[in-house]
Amino acid sequence: MIQGMQSHADPPNWHDALPSSLPIAAGRFAGAAHVPRAHRVCLAWNSGAVGDEMHLVFECTALASLRSRYASLFTGSTDIMRSFFAQPDRMGVFHYIVDCLDFMMI
Repeated sequence: MIQGMQSHADPPNWHDALPSSLPIAAGRFAGAAHVPRAHRVCLAWNSGAVGDEMHLVFECTALASLRSRYASLFTGSTDIMRSFFAQPDRMGVFHYIVDCLDFMMI
């Protein structure tokens, strides 16, 4: 189970689960080996894209098939992080994020 998430039945706690497991955060807290933001890249492709929450949810080409599977979550009104996570289908969002993290093995 992903750290910070109780179960599929409980409301997700995104701030506990996502930030510590993405490259953007991992490099920030690497101690003496601090990694500059521009070098905290997505590990799925060699695109050079910063591996942050926005990239995971909306941009990573490695996750395109997952976005297709959860197409109902991606509408014109859910194209920013705040509206994406606040939409009515919270369990759909939860399952999408869990599937993304599983795919990325984060």
